[in-house]
Amino acid sequence: RSFPGLKTLYDILEVHAEVRHPYDQRWDVLGLPGAFDFTYLRKNEVAGQTEVVVTRWGWVVPTGQNYVLRPPSLFDKKEDASIVEVDKAGQVSPPGMLPVHGSNELLVSRVLEGKTTDWAKARRAAEMIRSPEYTTKDFYEDMVAAFPELRLYSVVRVSEVRNDHNLVMSTSANRSGADEFQRTTGALFCIFWLMRQHLDGRECFCFGLDHEWKNAKEIMRHVPGKEAEFQRRMSFYEQANWSAIEDLMRGAGLLTKQGHDVERTLAMLVLMTIHDIMKLDILRPTVLMNEFCGYKSGEVIGDHDIALSYVLERCPEALPSFAGLLPELQECIRFTHCKLDYNMGWLVQGEAHPGALFRAFRQVILERPKETSSKDVAFYFVHWFADLAGAEASPLTGCEKFVLKFPLHVLSSFIDSFPVVWKLGPLTETQVFEEYLIWRWENMPTSLGVRPSGTGAVAQMRLVLMAQGDSVEILRQFKQLPKSDANILTKELAITGCPGQSYSCDDSREVRGPAILVYYAPALMQKAGRKNPYGALRILAEVFRQARALWPLSDSDAEKTVLLRIDVLKELETADIMEPPSGIQFLLQRNSLYDGQVKIATHQELQDRNAATSQVLCFKTSASSLPLQKRRTSLRFMSSFLSFQANPGRDRS
Repeated sequence: RSFPGLKTLYDILEVHAEVRHPYDQRWDVLGLPGAFDFTYLRKNEVAGQTEVVVTRWGWVVPTGQNYVLRPPSLFDKKEDASIVEVDKAGQVSPPGMLPVHGSNELLVSRVLEGKTTDWAKARRAAEMIRSPEYTTKDFYEDMVAAFPELRLYSVVRVSEVRNDHNLVMSTSANRSGADEFQRTTGALFCIFWLMRQHLDGRECFCFGLDHEWKNAKEIMRHVPGKEAEFQRRMSFYEQANWSAIEDLMRGAGLLTKQGHDVERTLAMLVLMTIHDIMKLDILRPTVLMNEFCGYKSGEVIGDHDIALSYVLERCPEALPSFAGLLPELQECIRFTHCKLDYNMGWLVQGEAHPGALFRAFRQVILERPKETSSKDVAFYFVHWFADLAGAEASPLTGCEKFVLKFPLHVLSSFIDSFPVVWKLGPLTETQVFEEYLIWRWENMPTSLGVRPSGTGAVAQMRLVLMAQGDSVEILRQFKQLPKSDANILTKELAITGCPGQSYSCDDSREVRGPAILVYYAPALMQKAGRKNPYGALRILAEVFRQARALWPLSDSDAEKTVLLRIDVLKELETADIMEPPSGIQFLLQRNSLYDGQVKIATHQELQDRNAATSQVLCFKTSASSLPLQKRRTSLRFMSSFLSFQANPGRDRS
């Protein structure tokens, strides 16, 4: 009991404690082990009256701590706060920046060590997700408070922290961690809205939210200058196949006859939270001990999906929200992300060959009971759909990727493509993919005539899917290519990656490998190819040509796949790729046994390169035959190059 005016001496004893069971939810009452602020209330009886004393407690981070994942505290000093300011419309406030030191053998484990999931808030979100009283703002606040993994998007190297507190471009797709946080939030919002189609979920999906976090349909209707945009949103709202999407949610076990499955909903929220964390270069781990998915011990995993699979398979306790799920839900996530090994975008955009697309998928379908795998496969498709729907870094404006950026017929083709995989089993990987290519050709919005056959048939069908644009012009420009470029595309795009399998509609019968998967080839065709399809095709041919020089064909590699990332090219205009600024060149670098990447290289780096593991991309040799364009260097390219100069040691093999 305290007495006014009487000084009290407090004897403070500091202790260091090791939390041996960090996922035990009983620690929550003390804010441990995540170092959250916590509150205690006690009642005092004074002169017959009851007073309530509220005490707010906070944990202090020791000085010299390299990795900090504690949420903002009332006890933090203002000058120590490092909050990223966001002034872009439609974005939520991102978490504060987390500067880190050290190597990245398993950085995510060290960053999240001792951090815990607030399961009370996570479960509230899963339980209340279809309630009229539970709003998008409530959901967002619960997500940020519940899942510590969301703070991972703010991790940056100490050497990359700028005085203006802007996060640098540090992800595999040349986006900032802040943008990836917005995209992840958008994917979570998509799940939230699709679970509420019986309320205002469709309106929020199509029209986004206003400043009060309510659906903006009626407000947007009356905004001057937004008439055309409102009409596009309204067209999607009225014409989208909502019942098919709801059927998909039901097939995934999320929606039920009684309402929804709370446990599977919770698992979906965890999956959407963690699914893109490995897009941050800094978080991708180095393989320890045994080889993993083609990456040898000591190699950094270049593919973000494989990197997450590595963590889920070998050290799941590194991600507390995943580790705290029921074992059967952990297995569901592992199945959809690791064992399924399936990328829907690769199919719909013709990005990958049959081996990379379907080999693991077919094996799973043949081994598992159909009822079990059917529900988990649908679970994957929901995750994929939400991931793409939230692809724009502005979650408060709705799912604009689908509503404004995708032709409705393309989205419909995505949804219609979901059942394709069930043909695996009786049919081979190549037969299923060939049937799919033919079906898409015959159902294009613009008639393309009789489907191609013979030499170059598969290349033409895949390129049309990659471009997602003027298909007739893509085909016309393909026929205008120099013979060497046409032959490269014809041969490489028809390699199946499946020993003993070939297409019946194409004369190419190359059964050796490895097959080459050019990651982001569709993005290149959709960006550069929209204005100059001829130039984009020649760029793609040169990438395949130099990749084959680094990975020659052999019988022993018939079922292998080389994953080749062209992140630095996908956002550039054709002229900026063909004729980059003086002193700059593009280099194809072999990072590991079956992993490569296109990089920007200076003249000095070209001189120092290892010819056995790198090839210079000679785009300029094709410049003379390109259509005449006004020559200017894009601002996007220059900003990317400046970032590259400022961080010359980042992401270098």
